[in-house]
Amino acid sequence: MGVWFVPTFEGSGGHPILLRPPAVEAIRTLGAGTPLRVLLGRFGPQVVRVTGDDPGVCANIDTEEDYRRYLDRLGGAEGLP
Repeated sequence: MGVWFVPTFEGSGGHPILLRPPAVEAIRTLGAGTPLRVLLGRFGPQVVRVTGDDPGVCANIDTEEDYRRYLDRLGGAEGLP
């Protein structure tokens, strides 16, 4: 059974990820600023990559400005928050 589910598009992992309790507990042991990807090896075959057809899962959106920029690339933000 998977404990870590990663959406993918054309082979690249993205977000949002889905974590079961064992992965959440491992994350709690990480130091501040440590990327989650350092744990991927620990879970090995329990990491499930879920292939999809939405390139948006690979978008790097960390701020409201990133979000607006991404919406502009999609062709506008009419009707979206």
